[in-house]
Amino acid sequence: MLDHVVSTSHDLVKFAHTRSTAAEDYMHEQSLHCTSHVSIGPDRRYEEVWHDQKLEEEGLWLKHVYWSEEAAAVSVSLSPSQEKMLLGSTPHISLAKPSHWEWQDLGPWLQQCLGLTDFRPGAEDPHEEYSASGNVGRTTLNTRVSVHRTVELVEEHTQYAELYPIAAADGIPELSQVPPSLWAAHKYDVGLIKGAASLVVCPKSNYRPCLKQYPLKQEAIEGIRPVFESLLKSGIIVPCEDSPVRTPIFPVKKVRDKGQPTEWRFVQDLQAVNAATYQRAPEVANPHTILSLVPPGSTHFSVIDLANAFFSVPVHPDSQSWFGFSFNGRGYTWTRCPMGYHESPGVFHRALSENLQNLQLPAGSALLNYVDDMMICSPSKEACKIDTVALLKHLAENGHKASLQKLQFALEQVTYLGHVITAEGKSLSPKRIGAIQSVPKPITKKQMMSFLGMTSYCRQWIPNYSEREAPLSSMVHGKGLSAHDKLTWTTEADKAFQDLKTSLSQAPTLGLPRPDLPYTQFIDQKDCYMTSVLCQPHGGKLRPVAYFSSKLDPVASGLPLCLRAVAAAERAILASRDIVGYSDVTLMVPHAVSHILHAQKTSHLSAQRWLRYHTTLLELPNVIVKRCNVLNPATLLPTADDGEPHDCVEVLQQTCVPRPDLSDTPLPNADLELFVDGSASRSPETGSGQVGFSVVTSHSTLVSGRLPSHFSAQAAELIALTEACKVAEGKTANIYTDSRYAFGVVHDFGALWRHRGFLTSSGKPIAHHTLVSALLDAILLPRAIAVVKCEAHTSSFDPVSVGNRGADVAAKKAASQGLLFPLAQMLSTPTDPSPHADLPTLQSLASAQERSLWKRSGAVLGGGIWTGPDSRPCLPRALFHTYAKLSHGRDHVGKGGMCTAINANWYTRGFSTFAADFCRKCVICAANNASGAIKVPQQGHPPPDKPFEHLMMDFIELTPSEGKKYCLVIVCMFSKWVEVFPTSKQDAGTVAKILMREIIPRWGIPQLISSDNGPGFANQAIDEISQYLGFNIRHHCSYHPQSAGAVERENGTIKSKLAKCCEETGLSWVKALPLVLFHMRMRIRNKHSLSPFEIVFGRPPCTGVGPVKLAMTTGNYEDSMLRYCANLSSSLSTLHGQVKAALPSPATAVQHHLKPGDWVLIKDHRRKHWKQRRYTGPFQVLLTTETAVKVEGKATWVHASHCKRIPDPGDEGAPTSGSG
Repeated sequence: MLDHVVSTSHDLVKFAHTRSTAAEDYMHEQSLHCTSHVSIGPDRRYEEVWHDQKLEEEGLWLKHVYWSEEAAAVSVSLSPSQEKMLLGSTPHISLAKPSHWEWQDLGPWLQQCLGLTDFRPGAEDPHEEYSASGNVGRTTLNTRVSVHRTVELVEEHTQYAELYPIAAADGIPELSQVPPSLWAAHKYDVGLIKGAASLVVCPKSNYRPCLKQYPLKQEAIEGIRPVFESLLKSGIIVPCEDSPVRTPIFPVKKVRDKGQPTEWRFVQDLQAVNAATYQRAPEVANPHTILSLVPPGSTHFSVIDLANAFFSVPVHPDSQSWFGFSFNGRGYTWTRCPMGYHESPGVFHRALSENLQNLQLPAGSALLNYVDDMMICSPSKEACKIDTVALLKHLAENGHKASLQKLQFALEQVTYLGHVITAEGKSLSPKRIGAIQSVPKPITKKQMMSFLGMTSYCRQWIPNYSEREAPLSSMVHGKGLSAHDKLTWTTEADKAFQDLKTSLSQAPTLGLPRPDLPYTQFIDQKDCYMTSVLCQPHGGKLRPVAYFSSKLDPVASGLPLCLRAVAAAERAILASRDIVGYSDVTLMVPHAVSHILHAQKTSHLSAQRWLRYHTTLLELPNVIVKRCNVLNPATLLPTADDGEPHDCVEVLQQTCVPRPDLSDTPLPNADLELFVDGSASRSPETGSGQVGFSVVTSHSTLVSGRLPSHFSAQAAELIALTEACKVAEGKTANIYTDSRYAFGVVHDFGALWRHRGFLTSSGKPIAHHTLVSALLDAILLPRAIAVVKCEAHTSSFDPVSVGNRGADVAAKKAASQGLLFPLAQMLSTPTDPSPHADLPTLQSLASAQERSLWKRSGAVLGGGIWTGPDSRPCLPRALFHTYAKLSHGRDHVGKGGMCTAINANWYTRGFSTFAADFCRKCVICAANNASGAIKVPQQGHPPPDKPFEHLMMDFIELTPSEGKKYCLVIVCMFSKWVEVFPTSKQDAGTVAKILMREIIPRWGIPQLISSDNGPGFANQAIDEISQYLGFNIRHHCSYHPQSAGAVERENGTIKSKLAKCCEETGLSWVKALPLVLFHMRMRIRNKHSLSPFEIVFGRPPCTGVGPVKLAMTTGNYEDSMLRYCANLSSSLSTLHGQVKAALPSPATAVQHHLKPGDWVLIKDHRRKHWKQRRYTGPFQVLLTTETAVKVEGKATWVHASHCKRIPDPGDEGAPTSGSG
């Protein structure tokens, strides 16, 4: 660094002040310097040369001062020895700049000035010249100044690297061939792609979103102001006051290293625009698979980052109104593609691709492109240099802008898309690893989702990623949490969080995919997670290319081990197909996948699933599946010590049937030959359903019965088969059925359904899961059994056909005429009695008192069974909870529905009361039902004794007028005197100013001020004022406007009267407000027949409608004043007593039944969609007042009317979310 130390420093700075009058920052005369080299980190080699170099002249020649209205700098001429040290950057001395520039921005600005060729002498001073094209002047110096050399350590070195692009060209002479116009002059510089088609927005309908701008922090506004002004100056943003579409801007603070200056990103929230417009099919490449396009043999790489790429594509003038926004109270819009619009990446990618079609790289390198990041892959350094220069020239000719500071030119190792790329492979960049490892432990759902998103981007480097992150995902998914809800950490989750961070620090270097070599993919499945590694030959061994992992779907998770391996193989080949493409790949799986798919067909898999597996694994020409019994589950690479040989088909046959000896052909010499059938039809008389079943032999009906009308024929078949198995308990039996569904449940998929918990692929229960479970239990009862499929409705007379027809006739008869079959033991599993207990066993649970009650109610005991007056069996109270849980169901039926379901089959006493109590204790019902909140009668505030002792205040929002949009309304709780102040903001500063400048000087210091919990009132500044002045601040319960009834009523009156007054007079509401206040203060109130004016001043107001009073004589003034004061005191005393008697009385006792230790649900006033719970919780009550409670986990008091009392969640009798 060459520091200027001579007396001309003062003259240069003074000259900059006289010429650059619009500049806001001027360099101090003691700080003038000329920078020769900037490096990120120490440059030891340069320092040695710097100190060892013997310069002939310790001085600088100052050639010209270049100046504009906003900037000024001195151009420097260097000697040959000095030029060697400058390394090709532009030598200059900074003098002045605008506030939105950095000092480093003057280097590129001066470089542009040096390129101007139209300087003409000035009329007044021949030493001054002026360029019309650049709007720049220059003054000749030709002065030599003395200097000395120093090395300075700058803490913000990365900032210098970002904003000093010229320094990035050090040591790259090839870049002199590139036009300087390519390089972005500053961080907001924007290009314009030649020939790029304008963005045309395609709306879905006539709807045009118009959202108001939400309040922004002053820090955020000032942070984006330089960006906004730069884009406005360059025409990227233009004024637009009449746009029908408005969306808010949302500044985002950039992530910077410690010690770096704070920067903000200008972001517009375009979600509403995205939802209202169509998005064309995106053409952007997949960032995870784009590296598979790197050609084999690439040794050198170049990376080019286009600057502000989206802004280089224009927006059609007819579509510009879609991107309107407000800033500082004025409307603007974009003339270039804005960031945040869902089509911007695709539109830019399409424009860039068309722009590159005519590019021919002379050395034959490969060009990879992902949005605005481009990479050249070359087989040699020379080829890389040639093709990179060719690409840069092409970009410059076509109007692009690139970041010279971010250029990585012909290197053996580059960073691209967060990956470190070398000839050996790809690895995660240290910056990305460090960023993830520095993430603190997430506290909220949003923070956890952000962390998982960061790690998921790196999942190709982490073996078993899905299994490792599962404990973290389970904390946020399926919990009903909102974005800012706090997480509940477990030991398992803590371990997973640290394990993910550790695995990133140990991430391997993965090989770059080579399409000319075959792939080998090792696959394994553990705990329903697929894990896989894709490898290619390298140096005589297999080198990993990528790791894959995912959780199997619920159906695949419920399959036996060998079939889960098939599902994992299919999932793995689909995960790797973007990398593998059409190259040959061999799947190594520790199970006989091919044998399973050929042997099993559809007996254990649905037809669709089997076809999907078969097509993916066996029919693709480039896929070969092999069995590998030596798969190491830790590394997914083969070793000689792992694996256990087994016959997959034999294992499936043992695990996929309810019992090993189950046969589908008749047993010889069976003890019983049974025929079963189910029937479901409509009654010709009533149209209601008629459902029944039967179990028959060739000559008699053993079991039959009528079933509820909502049962299906499939359900009836299952029940018939179940009852047949019970009949054959301990015997050998052949059971014939004509139902393919019932036959398939027994032989094909019933056991598989049980294995996966009777869930479908979407995680929902399968149809008839209770009946299927009962059948699988019953099929174990016979000593030996064969379930045989027979043809239905045949006219043959063989024994099987005759028996099947007999079962069909008996089932139809039972459906229309039979007794209702008791299904209690099949549909529920009581905890006390056996699931197979009969009615006498169930009723034996009834106490003597209960049986006596049955008898008094008309029930009779016959055949060991108690039946009610209507012949329904009596249900013991001991089973009320079981049957209440069953009838309440997963859809959480109310008390009436529960009683209807139970009374259809049972005679009960007291079940209605039990059902009501059961519903009351159900947390899910309480959280979702609108009714049931605690009712609290309205009570008054403690009455004040005099005017302006208790004030209540609130903000109201009106339409913008004369720079005002809000009103602060303050009401005296004694006199109802109203003060209203128009404001431009509704913040704490506004409230504090009005209190200190208007209310307290005029009416004195109040004893109490009440308000809601808004940010303008619940604020530290207001609290400090109350402490200094000695009055109390009381905040109402959130979302309970009744607590502020006095001010809410006045708010409504103000808005109503303002609307009428503005319409009548044509005034703005700001000017009409005094008229409204005049009438509100003078109006007589009904409760005490006094106006606020009378209560405050003790006399009737003069409103201009009463008789004119005669003037008093001069002699009466003194006597009248004395009498007036005496009468005023008496009048005020009388009026205040009258007003106080009319005030509502406050609560003297607790108005609710909640007490500390109770558990409650709290109404969610921010409910956003219909599926969200109406009430959140549970929360435990800590403190109570007459009308409100303080609960654990909530900062503010909650009004009791917003609460629902529930049982202690730890109580065993309280229903849980699994009820039903």
